[in-house]
Amino acid sequence: MVIHLIGKIVLILLIIVLAVVFIVNICIIIMMKKEKIYDTLIVKPHDFNSIPNINLNLINDLENKLYNQGFILENSYKMTTKQLDVNLYSKIFIHKEFCTLAKILYSYSYKIQQIENEEIKTQVQKYTFELITRFHDGSYLVSRIEPEKSFFDYDDFDNNNIVLTYKDMADFDDLLHNHFNKINELIHSKSLDNTILSKDYPNIMNEENKRILDKMADLKILKYKPDENHYEYTWSGVFKFLISYYKNLLSKKDKNNAFGYQTKQTITSKKVPAPLAALDYFFIFSFIMMLILSKNPARTQAQTIFRFSVLIISIIGKIITSILIVNYKKKQEN
Repeated sequence: MVIHLIGKIVLILLIIVLAVVFIVNICIIIMMKKEKIYDTLIVKPHDFNSIPNINLNLINDLENKLYNQGFILENSYKMTTKQLDVNLYSKIFIHKEFCTLAKILYSYSYKIQQIENEEIKTQVQKYTFELITRFHDGSYLVSRIEPEKSFFDYDDFDNNNIVLTYKDMADFDDLLHNHFNKINELIHSKSLDNTILSKDYPNIMNEENKRILDKMADLKILKYKPDENHYEYTWSGVFKFLISYYKNLLSKKDKNNAFGYQTKQTITSKKVPAPLAALDYFFIFSFIMMLILSKNPARTQAQTIFRFSVLIISIIGKIITSILIVNYKKKQEN
């Protein structure tokens, strides 16, 4: 009997947690539907050494490996969008013999959003790397290192494209080796496009950004609003993003992966996190309800055990949540 009652309490807690998750997802959907995405990048030369908090040891290690493979440094850039909430830094290298572009990418985003009178500050850092080789028939050979799977497949951009993806920095040498081997295999049937070596790289970045957004619109992930000159997420795109997000969240992440390890997201707010606050209120509510019920004498021993168990669980739970709330608020002040 007691086990059955405890099971009911656990079920109630589970329902509360699911309700909080549902509310959070609704907030995410609303924010995504309101987001405006512009296709024009503001690209300016920028010194990587001056970027705050960047892992220069990682960048220098990648750079030296590229030099050893015959790449030369073209320049470093800072790219921003009209939203001004995401900074993307790119270090560009070129390999003249194989007409290949190498990009070390570091992105930093910072947002402050208001949700139900609560200020939420989100900071995200992310490292990626890619090699791009273009052929005269318009197809691409792309090799990428990215710790998390994107919510759309790069193969969808063109059936003629070949995209090789890697998740771990330990595969960097294999990525270079496999990419060059694939070029040697492909040049028997098509020729390399060397215009990538002479074009203005800020324009290349803008063209690539525009091409990706247009393709995402073709895939019904985004829709273009010509009157307002921006893109917005479709309902299909929002749900694809949420599904991809939870897949990445549940997937096992390798802490030895420099790219994945460096990716971090912290959220701070003026209020206590909703799940913790909900749990705190639940323990208060259950304690009060048991006090009210205790005014009437229990008819059976099972009722007595149930009331006593709920009172004890409520008291212990309230003590734990109170300690967690106090510690959380102290961290906020610091």
